Amino acid sequence: MVSGQSFMVERLARGAVGLGHEVMVISASDREEPYQTQVNGVHLVRLTSWRNPLRVGQRLTVWGAGEMKAALQEFEADIVHLHDPTNSGLAGIAAARALGIPVLLTAHAMPWLINAYLPDLPAVARTVESISWAYARGVIRRCDLVVAPSLRAAREIHEETKVDVRVVSNGADLSRFTAEPLPRAEELALRQQFGLPPDAAIILHAGRLDADKNVPAVVRAAARAMRNNPNVHLLVAGDGVERLELIDLCAELGVADRSHFPGFIDAKGDLPKVFRMADLFVTASEMEVQSLVLLEAIASGLPVVAVDATSVSEMVEHGKSGYLVHSGDERGMAAAITKLLNNQSASSFSQRAREIAEQHTLERTFKGYDELYREVLARRAERRRVRDSKLL
Repeated sequence: MVSGQSFMVERLARGAVGLGHEVMVISASDREEPYQTQVNGVHLVRLTSWRNPLRVGQRLTVWGAGEMKAALQEFEADIVHLHDPTNSGLAGIAAARALGIPVLLTAHAMPWLINAYLPDLPAVARTVESISWAYARGVIRRCDLVVAPSLRAAREIHEETKVDVRVVSNGADLSRFTAEPLPRAEELALRQQFGLPPDAAIILHAGRLDADKNVPAVVRAAARAMRNNPNVHLLVAGDGVERLELIDLCAELGVADRSHFPGFIDAKGDLPKVFRMADLFVTASEMEVQSLVLLEAIASGLPVVAVDATSVSEMVEHGKSGYLVHSGDERGMAAAITKLLNNQSASSFSQRAREIAEQHTLERTFKGYDELYREVLARRAERRRVRDSKLL
């Protein structure tokens, strides 16, 4: 199931196995019926699921607390790491609490994310956000430890809940995503595959093509920048409910012949090569707690144009590794794209982007979570010691 959150969970599970832990992942089934299997040392428990109407190719569970409890009991789990605070997350907490297992929560999304799917009505947005924060506080206070992948998210969660929040980056695979130039033969083959001219400059956007990602703003800004740059093409990698609308928008803006929508490109396949082939990366998302695809872009040495929102400024240094623009400023975004396309110091931007990425290695991520797991277990052991001493 294609999402930064699911990719992060998969990598973290494999990383924990590499550190010597036994790992079980419980998630929605990718084929309706429940089943269990082993993949790369990770025990997978897939629960009965239904199609998610808001996402392409994704499924969700409705509850499943009983199945989770049985799986945790059989596995003899020491800790539950929660990545989804919605219905399946509540079921996970209920199952863990019934068995006396401590719970660690990673906040991959903030309560205001839901506003991207609602009508543009400020009063409705404020009400929904208030209700969402009330729900989030209820979930967070039932967890033993809360983690956020960015400083900005950690501060906001603490302000709203008064709970101590730790920070561990989602991390990027710096061995797979590299700033090394792509061999010319491989680049030409990839360009031919996507219908790109051999020497065209490439504006790249990668990710889900859904409402919360604000991809139409990227398309409009790119189209504006492309008007006076006939050798510039737009490559939009990914899939989502807005894909066909975005293709139509390119036609309306007169750049259909220079816009390419190849669909989902796997990070384990050609995506790292696509990053190395591109000239710059553009995103207009204002909903990211920490964008995995943005981490991968800077790990690939790509200069970035992005909206200065949420945690983006922690990964993009304005004027040094890319440019940050204000929310809704599509003219400013187009000007920044043009500036990067014409920038003679692109190599310094690329170098600084990679330097920032090197602060987000997977090794740091695995080590950070390993330390938190041990801390939570040590707390539980201390509570048991105190309880037992009182009984004596």
